Amino acid sequence: MPGEDARAPWWARAPARLALLLVVLAAVACYGVPKIIANASAGTSAPQCPFDVAPLAKESVPDVEFTAYADRLFSLPGRGRLDTWGLQEPDAAWADNPPRNLGLPHSLRVDAGIEMRWWSAAGDHLGASLFVFPDDTSAAEYVNDAASALCRADAVATAISRPSGARAVIWANPEGYLQTDIYFARGRNVYRLAAVAPGAEGEHPRAAGIQQLLRVPASLACDLADARCGRPSGSSPLARKLAQVRLEGIHAGDIVEVDRLGRRFHALVTGNAPEGLAFQPLDRRITYRSCRAHQVRAHWAKRGRPRATEEPLEPSPLQLELDTTVRD
Repeated sequence: MPGEDARAPWWARAPARLALLLVVLAAVACYGVPKIIANASAGTSAPQCPFDVAPLAKESVPDVEFTAYADRLFSLPGRGRLDTWGLQEPDAAWADNPPRNLGLPHSLRVDAGIEMRWWSAAGDHLGASLFVFPDDTSAAEYVNDAASALCRADAVATAISRPSGARAVIWANPEGYLQTDIYFARGRNVYRLAAVAPGAEGEHPRAAGIQQLLRVPASLACDLADARCGRPSGSSPLARKLAQVRLEGIHAGDIVEVDRLGRRFHALVTGNAPEGLAFQPLDRRITYRSCRAHQVRAHWAKRGRPRATEEPLEPSPLQLELDTTVRD
């Protein structure tokens, strides 16, 4: 009706509504759009949690177990009490989920990850994991991601000197316990050593003694076969002298028993190697072709066939001492 617009409130009139709409649009343009752009760019640079980890290599269950055995992973618990062990996925670095049972057909090819958890005599809950990636690059990238403070609340990450190239992260695991993880790569293999000290629930990572927390997992890491925690064995003059003494009398063609990384086998000596022996394993499944002197556990010399002779054999002194008297 004519004149009705004149009696309406000012904010209900068409010119006022248009002006109010323009003010709102100007505010969005000045504040909302830059904020949206900033959030989008921040989301682009922020890591995806958990990290997008490269898939593990596919291997049979016996092959995964053999690699862990050769790397001395299974010897780490010592006299501790085994908790659980089985196949493990690399995202356990953030989720800390327990390993899966190994009750699978041996012919089945699985993701090459295995983990063992146990309780130490001191009450620490410890763990050791092995992840085999398709290549060295994927393994190195996983160490950088898994040992970082990203995607963890209030974590502390640091590089450590032993083992060489290792990194450590101290964080509150999903159950609220203070956990110390050490990661390092050797080729395409990645090792994770974890320790949760007793009474570590609810502790603040930054308030904890970092060096004290690193002591147990670092010691475990240095017990692995390829940890490279110090000067290689046999590098000192005394070690070289002992090696020469131990290898005296061992020649090509002899048989030796060798202990390589806890695995014992027999081999045919083919010659010398730096600070040790070169050999051909009698078991074709063994891939080792050399060893150091301290890894030789037994020796059988090649004697050849007895020399043929027409002379009567002389009895030995021990044979002469035998009482051969016949008694009724």
